[in-house]
Amino acid sequence: MAEDLPEDLFRRFADMVSDGLGLCFSADRRDSLRRGIQSVTAALGYPDASAMARALLASPLTRDQSEAIAMHLTVGETYFFREREALEALRKQELPDRTLRIWCAGCSTGEEAYSVAMILDSIGHASSKILATDINTHALHIATEGVYGPWSFRATPDSLRDRYFTMEADGRSRIDPRIRAMVDFTYHNLARDPFPSLANGTNAMDLILCRNVLFYFRPALRKHVVEGFSRALVDGGWLVVGSVENQQIRSAGLAQTILRNAVLFRKSPGVREPAPPRASHPADKAAGGRVHGHARNQPTHAKPTAHGARKTTAPRPAETPDPAALAGAARDLADKGELETALRNCDAALALDKSNPAYHYLNASILQELGRPEDAAGALRRALYLDKGFVIARFAMGQVARARGRKAEARKHFTTALEMLGPYGESDLLPESEGITAGGLAVTLRHLLQEEVP
Repeated sequence: MAEDLPEDLFRRFADMVSDGLGLCFSADRRDSLRRGIQSVTAALGYPDASAMARALLASPLTRDQSEAIAMHLTVGETYFFREREALEALRKQELPDRTLRIWCAGCSTGEEAYSVAMILDSIGHASSKILATDINTHALHIATEGVYGPWSFRATPDSLRDRYFTMEADGRSRIDPRIRAMVDFTYHNLARDPFPSLANGTNAMDLILCRNVLFYFRPALRKHVVEGFSRALVDGGWLVVGSVENQQIRSAGLAQTILRNAVLFRKSPGVREPAPPRASHPADKAAGGRVHGHARNQPTHAKPTAHGARKTTAPRPAETPDPAALAGAARDLADKGELETALRNCDAALALDKSNPAYHYLNASILQELGRPEDAAGALRRALYLDKGFVIARFAMGQVARARGRKAEARKHFTTALEMLGPYGESDLLPESEGITAGGLAVTLRHLLQEEVP
């Protein structure tokens, strides 16, 4: 039983959960953690909590262990139009006349993401793209199905329920397929997975909702996540957190704003949070590095004159542009939503080095963001021709096929990508993924494969 867990073991287990999943259990939530430990022990088949804790602490968590912990230790309590004031405030804002990009981080079983989709549909923004992420894959499966019982509708006006849901034979209600298509549910761990990132679509957001999640985090992680959200927002974009979390937001780039009795945070133009180093990008390393086995072009520099030699008046030869620098600039621009300029930089990098698969992959990512899936697919095929073991490019091929409604093709690419992860350890970073681990991608692929059954 969890009550019998020795204090030292209990503390070490709590630290592991905090470090691996970002879930911090304060003193007043110890009983909640103990109940969750009981559930995890039973789910993983251990005879008692001590045996479970020692086994999980002895080596890095496997995917199954992480999923079991996330499922039993995260709170899935949510409902449609929860904390409605913030959503209503956004409804009455003058939103940009274009396709909006929205991220519901910590989406649980999907009610919040669908609430946003219904509001956007009602004000003529049905073309908006909503990314909804969570670490609880069981909750994501419920969200993907889009079928809910009466308790989820306790704050939903009858008019909206009648408009956007159909009654099932068992008395539950199914979301309108049109609204379902507006939301993309996928796995993402705020404590471990990168953002903003072209690789997982967490860049250039107009609106981020992360409600009733941050207060579970330790202060250092909370700061890291808020800074990441600031970088992921376009200038003028909005961050919405839970009402109990408003005082926890500290960011030079986010200004607190009160709209119609709701507290929101807006990205200030020109203010940037410091970006972490892109150590996972081989293309950003010093000249002479290699990307997927292909040597980068090195910039050429004029040789210095010998000490004491007279300077000549002859013009210095122009330096050859560095394709890696152009690609890095393209990635940064894409993160900020400046896609056309990003594409020009990437095209310039490719003009200098067509044999680098990383540049073709970056090109494909930008083209997909621009709504050019056929061109993106062509760029990905070139990347995979140059590097057949390019896992993240194979995953992207599946995402492009999925976005085009080609489920069988998407499933084939996702299955291949999962097989390609075989040689990697779970904590290994995947090349050109901006920090995505093999284990994290495997969780995402398994979720997508369950969803994408033709």
